Amino acid sequence: MFLSLPLISKNNHDIFYHGLEFSLVSGFVTDTYTTYKCLDTGKCIETNPISKLYIHNKPLTFIITGISSYVIIALNRAMRKDCKWLSTVTMIVLNTIVWKTVIHNFKVLKEFK
Repeated sequence: MFLSLPLISKNNHDIFYHGLEFSLVSGFVTDTYTTYKCLDTGKCIETNPISKLYIHNKPLTFIITGISSYVIIALNRAMRKDCKWLSTVTMIVLNTIVWKTVIHNFKVLKEFK
C-alpha cells in the first residue's frame, strides 16, 4: 500500500504503530487543507519560513506534504527495526505536533469567520 512493508500484522503493537502512521498522514493533509482555508480568509499568513517558499502553489504543497510524509514514515520504520519503543514515541510526538497545529488552524478559522 503506502510502503512495501506489511500494513497489518498479528502483533497489536504493530497495529497501534500503523494507526499512528495513518494519523500522522491524516494530520499532514488536514494541516495543509486548514492552512489554505485560513489563507483564503485573507486575514492570515503562513508563519513557517520553509512553507512560505512554496505555499502559493497548492499542487506543489500537496506533493511536498506527500513526499515529506513518505520520508518520515520510511525513516521511522527503519529506526523501528532497531528500537520499536523509540519509533513509537517518535510517532506519538510527531502526531502531537501536527494535530496541535491543526487545532490551532481551526481556532484561527473560527476567529476569522
